[in-house]
Amino acid sequence: MFTVYIDDSGTDPNQLVAIASGLILPAIKLAALEKEWETFKDKESITDFRTSECVGSNPKSDFASWDQVRVKNISARVRQIIRKYSIKGFAIAINKEVHDGVIPSDMRKTVGEYHYTFAVDALCGWINDWAATRSVPMEYVFDYLDKSQKPQKKEIER
Repeated sequence: MFTVYIDDSGTDPNQLVAIASGLILPAIKLAALEKEWETFKDKESITDFRTSECVGSNPKSDFASWDQVRVKNISARVRQIIRKYSIKGFAIAINKEVHDGVIPSDMRKTVGEYHYTFAVDALCGWINDWAATRSVPMEYVFDYLDKSQKPQKKEIER
C-alpha cells in the first residue's frame, strides 16, 4: 500500500498559477515519517511548515524573524526528510490565463471549473498510471490550506 500526499499552491484566485504536487510514500513508512517530522518541528519551534511562508519570511508565520541562513538550512532539512521517505514525486503548474484561453467553458463541465481541479486531475492521472504499471494499491491524502477552497474540494471529491 502506498499513500499519496497531494498539496496545493496558487488556489487563491489572485494567484497567476495553480500548482498541484504529490508525493508517493510507502504506507509502512508513515509512522516513522510522522515521528521524524514532529521531532523536527519541535526542535525548530515550528507549528506548521509551509515552504512559501518560510522562504518568503511571512510576517504572520513562525518564520518572520528568521535570517536567510536559517531559512536555507531548514529548507534543506525539509527536502532531506521528503527524499528519505518518499519514492516518487509529481507536480504540475497551470498558468491560469493560458488555461482560460484554451479550455472552452463547455469543456469545464467535464474537466472542472477550477484551475486547481484541472491540475489535480492531471496529477492523479499520472499517479494512477504509475500505480497501474506496478499493480499497487494507493490511498490519497489532500492538504487544503484554507476554507475558501470548499468549492474546489467538492469538485475534486466528485
